[in-house]
Amino acid sequence: MLDFRSERRHSPPDPAAIPVRRSGRPAGLVGRPPAAPGAPVTRRKASLQQHEWRILATLPLAVGMIGWLIWSLVAAPADQRKQVRSGPIAMQTSVPAMAQPTLDAAEPLPSREQLAAQAEPLSALAEHPGTLALVGTDLDGLTLAWGLRQLAGDRLALPIPGRPTATDLVDREIRQGSPVVVEGRLVDARREAIPAEAAAAPGEQPATTVAETPAELGRLILALEDGQFAQAVISDAAAVADLVAGEPAMVVGRYAGSCRLPRQDGKGEIRLPLLIARTAAKSVPGPAQESPYRTNFSALPPGIFAEVDDERTVLETRPYYFLLGQVAADRAYTDPYADAPSVNLTANDLHQDPTAFRGSPRSLRMTVYESWEDQLVARDQPFGVQRCVRILGYRRDWSPMTVTDADGKPVVKNQLVIRLFEIAAAVNDDRPLPEKGADITTTGRFLKIRAIPVEPDPRRDQELGLRRQRKDRAYAFLFVANDWKAVPSPFGIDFTGLTIALLSALAALGVLVVWSSRKDSVGAERMRGVIAKLRQQRRGVDSGKTPSGPVSAEVPPTAVGPSPSNQSANGNP
Repeated sequence: MLDFRSERRHSPPDPAAIPVRRSGRPAGLVGRPPAAPGAPVTRRKASLQQHEWRILATLPLAVGMIGWLIWSLVAAPADQRKQVRSGPIAMQTSVPAMAQPTLDAAEPLPSREQLAAQAEPLSALAEHPGTLALVGTDLDGLTLAWGLRQLAGDRLALPIPGRPTATDLVDREIRQGSPVVVEGRLVDARREAIPAEAAAAPGEQPATTVAETPAELGRLILALEDGQFAQAVISDAAAVADLVAGEPAMVVGRYAGSCRLPRQDGKGEIRLPLLIARTAAKSVPGPAQESPYRTNFSALPPGIFAEVDDERTVLETRPYYFLLGQVAADRAYTDPYADAPSVNLTANDLHQDPTAFRGSPRSLRMTVYESWEDQLVARDQPFGVQRCVRILGYRRDWSPMTVTDADGKPVVKNQLVIRLFEIAAAVNDDRPLPEKGADITTTGRFLKIRAIPVEPDPRRDQELGLRRQRKDRAYAFLFVANDWKAVPSPFGIDFTGLTIALLSALAALGVLVVWSSRKDSVGAERMRGVIAKLRQQRRGVDSGKTPSGPVSAEVPPTAVGPSPSNQSANGNP
């Protein structure tokens, strides 16, 4: 009789009957015993739930960031555009206040002999009018003789005077010899006779060649704004008698540089601006003087732009007023600027050689930064222009720009450049000032590159990536026009519909993400349940027990190994 237990003990097992893991190792022979069936499922379920909650917590943050981005692009610029200024930008000045000067113990005026000796230097100055700054640094014979000769010419053809500020006069931002009108509070005024010349030798004529020298001159001191003072020498001495100390007064004449006067407290001398004036009078509203250039405009006179200086902060009144008259006359033509090129694309040409393009028309588009009324134009009304709106703006363009390469040579490259532009619009209506942040376009005539004083701040310039020609200057292309038009702003689009659509899409995306995550977790739980059941069945087969329940249809049943009954049925001994 055969011992089936011995045969069963020593016969090799059927490979098909041994359950195999995914790693290829027999489940019943190798490896640690499996953990409790519910523990991994519970941990995995908790992990998936945490993942879902993290997604839900992130969605509001994403929606908030997108909403803030839309607000910063739409709402914030709209609020800034509502701010409107009624005056120009407040310029910072570092000029300290002066000590008050006095005419007591001041040096006397140059004598007639000293004035007559300037005939030859005056002839040289007439040939080179820009050289006065090299020699006229005080109230000496040359400066006074030159000023009196200029005033004699002004009586024949009255020039349009500029209105410099006290800072312009003290910092010498205007050229010597420029016609000016200066207003201030009268501090002191007196009449002073010009000392007689030395007696001529017998048989000689007096060496007087300055025929316009009067017998006496007026001298006065004006208190200007910001604690500054100026001395004026008046050729019409009788005009001084009508002035009252402490009352507002104005002088019309020429800027002659600077001079020295003793301090009122007796502590030395101070240097202050010097004016050689044709007349002095009480300050009155309206134009400072009558001039034929104010009402009768025919054409730009030759050399009108010779006195324009792009490095000075002052706006030269004479070419500025004449260009206002020119653009006002351009209204008579249907389309005088039809072929004007865009300065947004050609600003580099104007920057490299501004003299060659003065008075030429250019079209312009910019974003408004500041706007204000030009009170000087409203007061002087040059050539019938009663209202002028000044607009300062900026524009970022992709255009040619001259830069310096590694070898130090200038090269022209196309790059993104932000530039300042300024418009002086001679309008003939009462339209409101443009709002800050509005996009406008116009076509006008180029006048100059205007220097704007700014407070030096190297750290700020370094952070903004600015490289200034001068640390205390900003430069704007100034154009004189007769109109401007508002254009749609790129940030003026109504984003309401887009915002609603974007938020709806974000909500749908959030629902989709949660649904997809939930679907994956449910599928994983179902698969883990099937795998756990299969493991129970395999452990039962390995231990020789029959499964208690039906096997899932998703996984085929595991084949059962040979048994003694099976061997007998198959005819095995």
